Parts: sequence; C-alpha cells; structure tokens
Amino acid sequence: MKHQAFILKIMNNKILSKAIKLLSMKDYSTMDLRAKLSRSFAELPQEEISDVISYLQSIKYLDDTKYAKLLARKYYRKGYAKSLVLYFVKKEVGLALTEEDWMDLIQGLENQHQEKLKSILDKYETSDELSFDQKNKNKAKIIRKLYALGHSIDNAKNIISETAIE
Repeated sequence: MKHQAFILKIMNNKILSKAIKLLSMKDYSTMDLRAKLSRSFAELPQEEISDVISYLQSIKYLDDTKYAKLLARKYYRKGYAKSLVLYFVKKEVGLALTEEDWMDLIQGLENQHQEKLKSILDKYETSDELSFDQKNKNKAKIIRKLYALGHSIDNAKNIISETAIE
C-alpha cells in the first residue's frame, strides 16, 4: 500500500509530530493546518506538508466536513442565523455545507437555538409595566442584537412576536 511506505518515511518526521500535537489540542481545517505547518516548516518543501496532510486525512485525523459541522454547531448554538453560520463555515473551512448536511446538523439543536434566542430576549424587559418609549427602546435593542447575529429585521420581529413580547 502507498501509505505503508509513507508511514515508514514519516515515523520520525517532525512535520507529522507537529501536526498531531496541534490536532491533539484543537480541531483544524485542512487549510488552517497547512498554513500553520507551512509557517513552522518554511524551509521544507510544501510537498512534504501535503503528504502529511494527505496521510492525516486518510486516517481520519483531519476531516473538513466534520470540522465544518462542529463550527456550524458552535455558531448555531450561539443564536446565529443559518445564513451567517453557513458564511462562517465557508470562510473558516473553505467548505460549503449542503442542505442535507445542514438538516442533519440542526436536528437536536433547535431547542438550544431557541433557548439562546430566548435568553437574548430575556435580557431586555418589555413588560407592560414599562413606559411605551422604554418598551420600544428595548425591542429595538433586541432587533439590533438579532440582526447582529445574522437574522433579518423581519425575522427578528417574528422572533419577538412568537415569544409573546408585545
């Protein structure tokens, strides 16, 4: 097998050791790991770094799809809108999630997403005891916060109305 000769070649390879050390501390996309290794081993040929990355992918230590899903979960749990989550994943991993991947991903996370949105709404009191002006100021703050998380203004208004804040 092609990888057996490669395994013998890299047993004491500094690049592989560094890559495994980095991956043991946190997950990386292929793009980020390649950049980090290239900076650390600028004097070595890029082909060696590519070989190490290919090897790590073949043994499933480096998986961009898995990493993209982890990132998407992280952002979705924080209350970010789908469009912004997908943008962050594409930017950070260079990989676009399919609609099927997205649906698999959000199964079971919808409650956490709703709880995060509710916690955002709970930060700003909008009860009837407040003056009309204060109530509207708090609603505007909620809309701005949701907008910053990638929700459209209409979507933010819908979220507010669904939680019976009127």
